[in-house]
Amino acid sequence: MNSPSSSTKHLPAEIWNKILASLAHELPDYGDIEETSPKKIEPPASFIAGRSTLLHLCLMSRRLDDLARPFLYKTVVIWKAEFLLLLWRALNSRLELGHFIRELACWVALTRGTVIQKIISLTEEQLESSPSDRDLYQTIIKRHDVPQLLLFEILCRSQQLTMLSLLVPRSAEDMEYSTLMAMIAGSRRSYNSSIAMTTQDHDHQLEISHSLTSIELCRDWENSAAWGTEEYLEDVGFDHQDYWPLLKTSNLIRLHCYGDDASNGLAFLLEEDGSIGCGAPPEAYLGTVREVHLDSSSSGPNSLYYICRHAPQLQALRVSHRRHSQDSVMWVHAAANNLDSGLLMRAATLRHLHLDFYDSGEYRLTSLPHLLRLETLHIQLQTLFGKMSALNKYDIGDMFPSSLVELTLHDQWQQDVIETEERTKMYSGLMDPEEFQGGWIMSHGMTEAGFWYRYQNVVLRMLVRLCDVSADRLPQLRRVQYVSDFWSRRKWGQQNLFDEVQAGFSKRNIEFYAGEIRRQKDSIKS
Repeated sequence: MNSPSSSTKHLPAEIWNKILASLAHELPDYGDIEETSPKKIEPPASFIAGRSTLLHLCLMSRRLDDLARPFLYKTVVIWKAEFLLLLWRALNSRLELGHFIRELACWVALTRGTVIQKIISLTEEQLESSPSDRDLYQTIIKRHDVPQLLLFEILCRSQQLTMLSLLVPRSAEDMEYSTLMAMIAGSRRSYNSSIAMTTQDHDHQLEISHSLTSIELCRDWENSAAWGTEEYLEDVGFDHQDYWPLLKTSNLIRLHCYGDDASNGLAFLLEEDGSIGCGAPPEAYLGTVREVHLDSSSSGPNSLYYICRHAPQLQALRVSHRRHSQDSVMWVHAAANNLDSGLLMRAATLRHLHLDFYDSGEYRLTSLPHLLRLETLHIQLQTLFGKMSALNKYDIGDMFPSSLVELTLHDQWQQDVIETEERTKMYSGLMDPEEFQGGWIMSHGMTEAGFWYRYQNVVLRMLVRLCDVSADRLPQLRRVQYVSDFWSRRKWGQQNLFDEVQAGFSKRNIEFYAGEIRRQKDSIKS
């Protein structure tokens, strides 16, 4: 077998770059990792194996090191406390390494006690192995916020960074990253007491990269020991507004939050001494943001209003609720600052809207016809009509803008949510089956089968109406989907209920699909 040195002599750099690029995986999707193993957040085995191979190649020869190291540092994931310290040391010893980093994920909770103690313990070990840096490490050991400080300096060293994924604690734990946010905001007090004491560039004020275009904020699923076993705390999320100094960067285009709670424009940070931290977010703190994705969210119409208000260039808004919403008190149709008001503020820019609420109460969205640039829409029937009895009251042909190209109608109602919860209780032995039989359907004076038979006729008339008016009112429409999570429960799967509807749309060159929800990643392009 040829030695590494001989193989590198015969392979041109272009070939090596293709080989190395195949080993440098893109940043893993946090949503996939969290869904698979929420209690153990780490990259998939393929990502770890690729990085391991790149590291070994760097150690083989100087030429391979020059070729492979940019790929090794292109995408960096920190999922253990020791990795945070190792990366900080590497970037401080070789400043050029920071210029290779394009994507960075920090999936350790910077304010959690176990993380702080781990880094301090590792730093104490460095006192013996690196006597020349004794003063530096002794300073770090004395700080309770050392993980935030290390990450700040890493961000400042990564001047070509375009994507940051950050694990954040739940709001109820009072563990927000106030030190990190204060440093990013340029607080003079924080700068003098933190940055200048650790960085080697004492005469140069550090700042994070202006090339950052995409930020993910990801809820930490680990429970604080102080919480005990309170069930309701299991579903508490975070408020993205607590991190507005990070979001208020000059070129941020995309904000993606996993597990956020409702924001109402009232958030501010408090320091440990009780003084106000960075304060409430300034107006238009999402000034350059064009895409906002809220997954496993509890944001309702009122809190989504503030997203629209502070993002004047918003083109895409995607909201997917987690099962238990903390925002139930926000479903107030009469409130002035509701989702309709926010959407109308962005009528000139909004192109993609995906609203997938767990339970929207009887809030009915009425602003859609005025969103004259809207191209794709995913919306639940309950959000369109307010309540099931209104299906015969409103004309679906008047509900959408003429610019619409793709429409997904999600058939879910508050009754479906209630029934799902009741069935879960019944199957787990927490509800008597006879009690379930006296549920909301029986209150209509008919059997379950009879109710859904009547309902399907209403739905069919609605879809036929949409088809009939599409040529005149929706001339750009090319795809319609009617989907539900409850298809099999309603026993619609074995019937050719929608053949006539599909034929009608086909005559108008409109693709039509009716059935279970297709589980696939949303890719909203602006």
